[in-house]
Amino acid sequence: NYSVFPKIILSDMKNMRFLTINNGPLNSLPNNFKDHELTKINKIELNHNNIDAIPEKFLGGLKVTKLTLASNRLSYLPGSVWGHVHLVYVDLSNNNISEMHINIEKAKTLQSLILSNNTLTTLPKQIGNTNIIWLILNENNFNAIPRVVLDLHDTLYALRFGHQNISYLPENI
Repeated sequence: NYSVFPKIILSDMKNMRFLTINNGPLNSLPNNFKDHELTKINKIELNHNNIDAIPEKFLGGLKVTKLTLASNRLSYLPGSVWGHVHLVYVDLSNNNISEMHINIEKAKTLQSLILSNNTLTTLPKQIGNTNIIWLILNENNFNAIPRVVLDLHDTLYALRFGHQNISYLPENI
């Protein structure tokens, strides 16, 4: 069990491509992996930990396509993460996220975004400038489907919006 990031990973595993640390008490992360020469990582899975913050340069120098941080204590994701040009899949379900950073529009390669079971009440209009095809928003605090979701009509393949307190649907849905 590690509450801080294991030093053996940072010092001895230069060829690692997949990083998975699930079901632990991990609560802090390195500022970035590039400084530790861990530049080959392309999938990061840190589920069911106690992580409450992501460092601003966390993905710097990496070509991560899949980032899974489900069931932690996150309240936001830094704008720099959304500017990461390789991200295709992001799972932030089961956290404490109440708002999304406007830099999400920089996530041009993002296809799947899972934000279930957070505390979102709205989405930034910039999400309409992405190419998301899977948007999962179950169990948040929305009282209506955000109009910005309609801006994804050219790309959106699936929208999951269950277990909300929705009182009406937009006319042009």
